[in-house]
Amino acid sequence: MSTIKVPKSHILSNSLGSFYYYSNKPYTKFGGLFFRINNEIIKCLERIDIQDSGNYINSEDTEINIHVERDKLLENHYLQNNSNSFAYHLSHAKEITLVLDIHKMDDFAEWGRIYSIKYEHGCIIIKYMKVDNDGNQEYKYYVAIKTGTTHFDKIEEFSRADYKYDSMRGSESKRFVFRSVRFFSNIFTMSMSKSKREAIKNAKNLFNNYSIIKNSDKRITHNTKIIHTSKELQNTYSLIHKSMDKLIFNDGIYAGFPWFFQTWARDELICINYLINQKKYLQVKKIFLKYFEHISYCGRLPAIIPEEGNKSADGMGWLGFRFWQFMKQLKKENKFNKIFKKYEIKKITEYFEKQVYNLKKYHLRNGLIYSGKDETWMDTSYNDNGREGFCIEIQALSIKLFEMLYELSGQERYKINAEELKENTVKSFYKNGKLFDLINPDLSENKEIRPNFFIAYYVCPNLLPKIIWTKIFNENIPKLWLSWGGISSIGINSSQFINEYTGENNKSYHRGDSWYFLNAITAICLIKQNKTKYKIYIEKIINACNNECLNNGVYGAVAEVSSAKRLTGYGCLSQAWSNAMFIELLNEYY
Repeated sequence: MSTIKVPKSHILSNSLGSFYYYSNKPYTKFGGLFFRINNEIIKCLERIDIQDSGNYINSEDTEINIHVERDKLLENHYLQNNSNSFAYHLSHAKEITLVLDIHKMDDFAEWGRIYSIKYEHGCIIIKYMKVDNDGNQEYKYYVAIKTGTTHFDKIEEFSRADYKYDSMRGSESKRFVFRSVRFFSNIFTMSMSKSKREAIKNAKNLFNNYSIIKNSDKRITHNTKIIHTSKELQNTYSLIHKSMDKLIFNDGIYAGFPWFFQTWARDELICINYLINQKKYLQVKKIFLKYFEHISYCGRLPAIIPEEGNKSADGMGWLGFRFWQFMKQLKKENKFNKIFKKYEIKKITEYFEKQVYNLKKYHLRNGLIYSGKDETWMDTSYNDNGREGFCIEIQALSIKLFEMLYELSGQERYKINAEELKENTVKSFYKNGKLFDLINPDLSENKEIRPNFFIAYYVCPNLLPKIIWTKIFNENIPKLWLSWGGISSIGINSSQFINEYTGENNKSYHRGDSWYFLNAITAICLIKQNKTKYKIYIEKIINACNNECLNNGVYGAVAEVSSAKRLTGYGCLSQAWSNAMFIELLNEYY
């Protein structure tokens, strides 16, 4: 598969969950300006074309702005925090052409897209309608554009866009976008809504009060100082906090930009430790309460919140583990009974008891917790069984879930559940000095070597004695290690191992690709086990994450995966759990 170097990219987001994905040269259909309206993501702006803008020199971003320097022009891109409104400001007036591509995020149909353009109430109004084959309206949105001039030209033509990154990934890479209007100005604002009146109101408000709104826009700031490290890594640490914050909105945490714009249960719950460590306790509580509304007959969480996708075999375990950590930290600070009222604790306890009852009823087999095909975080299959059976990290997460519920409820039976599952896990998975990743549905040992024992150690280090863990680490790290500073998702000598990222077909996804969040978890485990002994591995992983953050894809963010063969940044280019776990790794090491 051919590869490309992803150009330097930047992301802005706001508290509503709207976001702007910018690069000097568009390379994916998921680039541009997206608004979150009534819990749906709607793409609005594809790109801004500026006549005679000069050669691109550099671009930088803050929490609220993207600054672009050209040899003839300076640009400022701004996404308002509490409004579906965007502003674009130039150092001097130029001819601006707006290229739109309005559609729901998951609606890539080319036909039935109707744009109409008028000038009303001091704004350019673009009405967009999507209709079906019979001409019936599916949905409609209004875009209001306020400029520094009343004069504009209608272009109203479709042109083809070719996206190199999507092509490389084997994804649909050609699309017709809409060249809408052209005008001469140094500033414009735009807003989108189902209501024309609201779109006009918001666009005008941002235009008339641009300096006041922008100057008073104070997003999340952190003390991002770490000691005993280089200036470059200190800079990365600050940048990665900004990238993580941009994935957090009022209702939760996006799994990643540009296309994981939902809240995936396991992703959000892995990332929530970031907010716990930032002491954003009320926001953490709000996110947890969202999960406590999802009672499932089978004791599992949906992969995507609300109810979408496959069931997540590990979601409940991560919920239990992270809630245990949250509870532990709050009790340490004598805040547990302040953050949670008595009736809330009672409700939460009942929730976990129901979920654990259903989990044991439907998934406890032969004394172990069973997972279906493609239900773990390794949720794709390619010439294999999708890890159907009994997975090592699922057992560890379930043990922690039982231990948490014992501490929460005081009921002895949950302590017994944890001890029994721990005993059965050791008996079934650890044999002749080897720890298996998977026990097949027929209870035979699956011989594939995978890195999930690091997740098991991360959540449940007391599963095995420390001396045994050392032996497991020493035996398996060389079988998974990638010389550039990563861990393969399958043993490098496996017949299924794929050296190069293969894109959307999933061939390499969990059969060779190196996942940055798991690399960070690996290094955290090595630190906890023996920081001195494993120093070379730990620092190689840190350096690789740092390199990815600064030199690939979205500047200041860590991507989803790398090819096994060499360090790359592929998949989703700002992945929440990659960012969150890299921050946790740096906190742990420094």
